[in-house]
Amino acid sequence: FCYLRVAQGLMARCTVVMRKVGKASVICVSRMSGWRVAPVS
Repeated sequence: FCYLRVAQGLMARCTVVMRKVGKASVICVSRMSGWRVAPVS
């Protein structure tokens, strides 16, 4: 699924951002949870 690749890309970016800014990780997590919920629902 394409969205899986997108999710992996977001995780990759989040990982880099997390190292720079901790707050960004919270935003990424909230977005990732949204990505997971959207396709399922």
